[in-house]
Amino acid sequence: MKFSIASLLSLATAVSAIDIYLHPNTDCSGTAGVCAGAGPRGCCTGPGGAGSASGVALRGIPIGWLVELQGFTGGGCTNFAGRTGSGGGTTFLCLRGGFFTGAGYIFYGKKRDETAEVDDKKCQRFNILRLADGTEYDVSGLNDEVFDSLLPIGLNATTHEEVPNELKTLRIE
Repeated sequence: MKFSIASLLSLATAVSAIDIYLHPNTDCSGTAGVCAGAGPRGCCTGPGGAGSASGVALRGIPIGWLVELQGFTGGGCTNFAGRTGSGGGTTFLCLRGGFFTGAGYIFYGKKRDETAEVDDKKCQRFNILRLADGTEYDVSGLNDEVFDSLLPIGLNATTHEEVPNELKTLRIE
């Protein structure tokens, strides 16, 4: 059975998903909205596409991958606000201290040939609410109105008990 290099790279990319985290605090720890398994050049945003993140992060970066985390303001990934990159030896990146409305990543260097900027037209809202205690909620099925009204409250929660009742049923076991 023969496999092309492109097929193997596609498979490696699918298996090695990178998650984008939108944190309400600047140190990229604790509760966060997560775009799980986000692809390169895509934009991850929060409720209403408005500024809800003081820190944005990438987690699950495969060792050896050269990526650049980009943070944005102005709604979604409209206005570039900052960047930080990996030299291939880390699984985590954090961009601190902004009023970020979105984040995304690109590949750079010789590892991948996708060096374009994050595309605001490929914007998605986060699909997981992850609390500081590790509890997770699948918020992908919420309509925009419910998402925009409940998630700001959820982003301030640190434990399951503090989450609005409407979100508690979405807990991932």
